[in-house]
Amino acid sequence: MFEKKPKPPQGLDLAITNVLTTMQGYSPYDSEYADMVKQLSKLHALKVNETQTHVSKDVWITVAANLAGILIIVGYEHAHVVTTKALNQVFKLR
Repeated sequence: MFEKKPKPPQGLDLAITNVLTTMQGYSPYDSEYADMVKQLSKLHALKVNETQTHVSKDVWITVAANLAGILIIVGYEHAHVVTTKALNQVFKLR
């Protein structure tokens, strides 16, 4: 009922499909078949590189620093009571 319809192949998928359909007309012992296998392996490598996403170390450091800051604040608020009068004075100092 709510199934997604498969998208028609585009880009690398289309190129891979074209190579595979062309390979069906050749015998595995032909030299053209070997060339197409090389091309197919290159296309698969490109597809794998295209689908992988890498997160840089800088992003992980930023996330870790933000989480550490949040944990420090929550730990302080858990150990010490912050009154509303103190918060009002902090906002007035600005």
